[in-house]
Amino acid sequence: MEKITKDGYTKFLTEMNSLREKIIPEIILRIQEARKNGDFSENAELHSEIKTKKNMESRMDFLLD
Repeated sequence: MEKITKDGYTKFLTEMNSLREKIIPEIILRIQEARKNGDFSENAELHSEIKTKKNMESRMDFLLD
C-alpha cells in the first residue's frame, strides 16, 4: 500500500467531490438534453456526452484504486 501526503489526500478529496457533485451531474443533464434531439444512432452530441461520462467514471475508479 502506498502512502499519500496530506496535500495529496486533499487533492484527491477535492477531485472526487468535484467529479461526484459537479462534473458527472452536469454531464448527466447534458445527456438528457441530447436525448431530446431524437435519433440516437446519429446523435453525435449524445454519443460524445456518454463517452465523457464514461471517462469521468473511469477517472473515479482510478482514483479509488
